[in-house]
Amino acid sequence: MANFGEKEVFRITPELGKYYEWAESTRRSGVWPNEKRFAPRDNVIYVGELINISKGGWGDGSWRTDTFLHKETKTIVHYSYGGDTCFIEVPCKEKHKVDQISIISQAPGNIETNPQQSAVLGFYGLKSIIKDFLT
Repeated sequence: MANFGEKEVFRITPELGKYYEWAESTRRSGVWPNEKRFAPRDNVIYVGELINISKGGWGDGSWRTDTFLHKETKTIVHYSYGGDTCFIEVPCKEKHKVDQISIISQAPGNIETNPQQSAVLGFYGLKSIIKDFLT
């Protein structure tokens, strides 16, 4: 159980396109495979969307680095040798992405009123918006 001021964190493998909080665990409780990990709440940081995974080496010399994007800031997380790098999957905290999706769904000529126009707008319009957002 988490002590006051602590948050449970998890040794999970993040997936591209999902959003995470990151922390290095500082305390363990229980016995493997039911071991739980905890970190001080102040050390749990929202890093955003996972956009890149880099890994290499093998055995004791292996390494992994994840790159996250939140607003205009990239955060690079280097996994610790001791295996204390932990994540929590969380909902997206970036309001502008939700606004773009709602604007597309409210566009005139949506799928209910004009399927052909909507299909073209949906493919080219969405592709253009995503391209502009990523650059």
